[in-house]
Amino acid sequence: MIAARAYADIGRYLPGTDIFNHVMDSLSKVPFSNGGAKVIDHSSKYYFQAQYNFSKQITFMELIAGADYNLTRLNSEGTIFNDEPGDPIFVNQYAGYAQATKKILKDKVKLLAALRFDKADNFKGALSPRLAAVYHPDDKNYFRASWQQGVRLPDPQLQFMDIVPGQKLHRLGGTAVVDEPYNSRYNSFTKPSTDVFNDSVKKFLASYPVSLDSAVNRFSGLLQKSPFDYIQPEKVHTFELGYRRLLFNNNFYFDINYFHNDYTGFLFSTTLVQPDSGGVESQEAIHTAGQAIYYGAVENFSTFVNSADRVLVDGVEIGASVQLPHNYVLSGNFTWIHSNVEAGQLLPGIKTPPFKSNLSISNRNLTRQLGFMVNWRWTDAIKNWTNVSDEASIDNDLPAYSIIDAQVSYRIPKAATSVKLGASNLLNYYHQDYAQGISVGGIYYVSLLYDGIFK
Repeated sequence: MIAARAYADIGRYLPGTDIFNHVMDSLSKVPFSNGGAKVIDHSSKYYFQAQYNFSKQITFMELIAGADYNLTRLNSEGTIFNDEPGDPIFVNQYAGYAQATKKILKDKVKLLAALRFDKADNFKGALSPRLAAVYHPDDKNYFRASWQQGVRLPDPQLQFMDIVPGQKLHRLGGTAVVDEPYNSRYNSFTKPSTDVFNDSVKKFLASYPVSLDSAVNRFSGLLQKSPFDYIQPEKVHTFELGYRRLLFNNNFYFDINYFHNDYTGFLFSTTLVQPDSGGVESQEAIHTAGQAIYYGAVENFSTFVNSADRVLVDGVEIGASVQLPHNYVLSGNFTWIHSNVEAGQLLPGIKTPPFKSNLSISNRNLTRQLGFMVNWRWTDAIKNWTNVSDEASIDNDLPAYSIIDAQVSYRIPKAATSVKLGASNLLNYYHQDYAQGISVGGIYYVSLLYDGIFK
């Protein structure tokens, strides 16, 4: 055993040695795209929003309309995205929306209708309608129902990632502008089918004295062409039912909510195998590709695609809030969620924790100008996680974790302005939200809100 370890270490730089530290330091200065370990990310994001209430112009109902614009500047100098040094990628995303509400039946029923339009570079525009109704027979009980259709636009990482993290492995975004130089979508095979093909050929060759050409010809039908197109926005249909009860002079409320989400086109990561020779266009090309796959003469593309399967999510949320003396508010909620994503399915590489909870204390009027909020979030562990992407099945339990958020706000009434200073994950606790995902730390922000333009 000792001799084997010594033989394996021949030519290997051992951790802690001067040569190891020198090489590591050198690689950390070489960009990732050139075979080093240096990652550059000087990306930035800009967000603008405007909204107007037409209550002065329209009196028989309440109507609001607004628009927002999101500009993302991707600048990784080619180490993460497919941008070039000095030539960042600009991603535009904008939306417009309108919402109307009307009370009927002596104000016991409130109806709501809304429509939103979203458009982003690389994708067609999409409409998101919403209908809702609230019925309160008295001042203590409220019943509600809603239906809506929405979209989730792929974020810039899903669109423009372009990384070579290892030999014969390439991580790509799911848009045509990134994939076209490689054609991974239309000239490759699914990873599970290549694994089954290789295993079948190896077992057959071990049992029968035939040529590789014969074995490949026998099992080439197992190779499945990539069925995926370039990514499109996810779509969801949501239905909700809820009930709220007020108690103790309206200083305490209890709320329960049931929801059902039906997702189509769910985005997830998969691996496509592209042989160095052959292709998918004919039986002869597939046969040649099979030989290349058997010898490992391939490039693996880890990329993002839309699932052909529906993802169904059901959940129940229970919440409560109590108004305390001196304007303090204590509130919390508990959520149970269940989805149809099962281990082994070719569905999104995602699994939702079965339980989540929040507990917060806040005071919007600690003083005339000062307010604050502190929120504790707990997420349950995910046991026996099986990553359902087709890269590998890896048991990877995700532990439960707790996070604290905080925010302080300061109002300047004469200037019609509010300043907010806050943090999501105040203590910068690094955690994973999904198996094999990145570790996420704290996010700290400052916001400035001015609401006096049209007053």
